[in-house]
Amino acid sequence: MFEVYDKRRCEVLGQTRTKAEAVQMGAKALEFSWPSRRIGDLVIRQAQEPPVKTTLLPGFTQKRVVRYRRK
Repeated sequence: MFEVYDKRRCEVLGQTRTKAEAVQMGAKALEFSWPSRRIGDLVIRQAQEPPVKTTLLPGFTQKRVVRYRRK
């Protein structure tokens, strides 16, 4: 499991099973979610904990994308 993490906003954008899917999710996040987000803010890393909440986001190839905010 890999997750896409935003260092500046301190939030996990989503979790995926493969690194290629995580790269794709990071690219989509740069386009759709936050136009002010920069490539330097995103980190692809091993998942550190199970997802708290699951939501459906438009534009992604996966049916379920995990989004939650760390404190």
